[in-house]
Amino acid sequence: VEVFRDSVALQPGLAFDESFMKAMLHSLVVVPLITPDTLERMKSSNNLKEIDHVLLEWWLALVLLDHKPGYPVTRIAPILCGTVEEEGGRMTIHNLLHEIKYEEFPDEVNEPTLTRLNQFLKGAKLPVVQGVTVRELVQRMLKINVPHACQCWYLFNKKCMANVDHLSDEQR
Repeated sequence: VEVFRDSVALQPGLAFDESFMKAMLHSLVVVPLITPDTLERMKSSNNLKEIDHVLLEWWLALVLLDHKPGYPVTRIAPILCGTVEEEGGRMTIHNLLHEIKYEEFPDEVNEPTLTRLNQFLKGAKLPVVQGVTVRELVQRMLKINVPHACQCWYLFNKKCMANVDHLSDEQR
């Protein structure tokens, strides 16, 4: 298993998005980290004026998942992490899926991101795609991939806390 980590895999002088998109062409599983901050940035209409690299990653992952022949992406398995709070002396991670209001996402296409995606797809000899709204991409990423998602609130709040109840605050 080879993991693409931008702090290690990016080479000086190469475009950031070109590097991660090329790596995705050779990936079996794409594992995006989805947090409230990630989603909050996508809600802004100002974000529609520039390339959104997270949205670009998600869009390409979905395209590669749909375009099976010749490309190995077989699954998208997001890591979902909701808002983290300290309540009653204990840290709690909230269910991200309960925090999302899809109507808050723009019902518009991020054209600069679409242009960059299609530029890359042409270079990879893959069919270009039509515009999909930010709202549709977020819904698709979260809804179709939930069965494969790592839900941090479940792991931390249910399983992990049961194993650390006996520890002091310093040990946790």
